[in-house]
Amino acid sequence: MNLNGKVIIITGASKGIGRAAACLLAEKGGQVVLAARDGSALQEVSRSIKRGRGISLAVSSNVRREGSVKALVNQVISRFGRIDVLINNAGVCVYGPVTQTTLDEWEQVMETNLKGVFL
Repeated sequence: MNLNGKVIIITGASKGIGRAAACLLAEKGGQVVLAARDGSALQEVSRSIKRGRGISLAVSSNVRREGSVKALVNQVISRFGRIDVLINNAGVCVYGPVTQTTLDEWEQVMETNLKGVFL
């Protein structure tokens, strides 16, 4: 797979599947934009990609907040001029019986996993 020059935004890129995908896509020539709430973890992923001679941009953002998503998009367009691929990887989960799930936990799941993809 040749992704040379493709601008790829990956949400939830600070750990897990998002981090692994970002590293792989950068190896394949993608210019990866790392998005997540944990800015320090994003910087670590970005440094790792750059050590491998990949191109990355770390943007601390929250997919549950419209203004944060707009700022992410504006920063990507300003830097790269376009977006070729979006990987909506950010997600949260609450473990345990639904009868023990709080409304706040449920809203966090819905805002991240549904609203975040929409935004």
